Amino acid sequence: MKIVFMGTPSFALPALNALVLSNNTICSIYTQAPKKSGRGKKINKSVVHNFADKNNIDVKTPKKLTDDIDATYIKEIHADLCVVAAYGLILPESFLNAPQFGCINIHASLLPRWRGAAPIQRAILAGDKETGITIMKMNKDLDAGNILSQSKIQITSKTNFSELEEKLSLLGAKELMKTLHQFQQKKIIGFSQEHNLATYANKLNKKESKINWSNSAKFIDSQVRAFSLNPGAWTLFKNKRLKIISGSIINETNPEGVIVDDLFTIGCSELSYRPEIVQLEGKKTMKIIEFLRGVKIDINSKLE
Repeated sequence: MKIVFMGTPSFALPALNALVLSNNTICSIYTQAPKKSGRGKKINKSVVHNFADKNNIDVKTPKKLTDDIDATYIKEIHADLCVVAAYGLILPESFLNAPQFGCINIHASLLPRWRGAAPIQRAILAGDKETGITIMKMNKDLDAGNILSQSKIQITSKTNFSELEEKLSLLGAKELMKTLHQFQQKKIIGFSQEHNLATYANKLNKKESKINWSNSAKFIDSQVRAFSLNPGAWTLFKNKRLKIISGSIINETNPEGVIVDDLFTIGCSELSYRPEIVQLEGKKTMKIIEFLRGVKIDINSKLE
């Protein structure tokens, strides 16, 4: 099949690599435009862009998709299918209809649960016990097209975002190849989502990563795992930002936000929480035992 691939972050790489290794032809890759960062305003290409350069595949980085340029181009190259994986731009309806078989999306949830931008983090924050990958035929509505394939994965009490994203990206590649095989065999059968069961994974707000010790230890643990490793859930410790990378719920009742012992146990509205891996602003990531060797903690002091 002649395929146009659209993706930007590392989540998209396993699927893209699987396509390159298959007997399909990647006509073109769409990814978000390079961004400038740092003091030197260095231009940073997306990981998908770098992959395309390395494999000598044509790359397109429009800031917005248009009918007369992009949709027309897809028709001109006679693309069979467009595969989308965390691309980050809205596809106009003309683009969705340009390939022979339309556009399919690799979505990191069990649709219709968690439509939208941050399905992995929202699943962890909500305390879901499972999530998965959905291969979906795209339409003009947000993540509302027919389901072509789904596969489940468990979320444990220790699962964090980085681990789950990697597992889902690999699962997404596997489900994609299975779906493409069904296309080639003309055995693809989609089914409509139960739209009344839809939930929405709104884009993450930076404020959500700050820990509020008035929440339960269970919620704070979910928050830590949902934001680990990046950007990291954090609290203020001696006027510096302290990221908590991982930790455990402690079955004790203590005052909210108060450090109650030399193990750095912190009271919450329900039970308590004990960080296990942390990163103080300007320092490297370290185990809590290493961190406590280098700082003085004031037992009964309260975190902000």
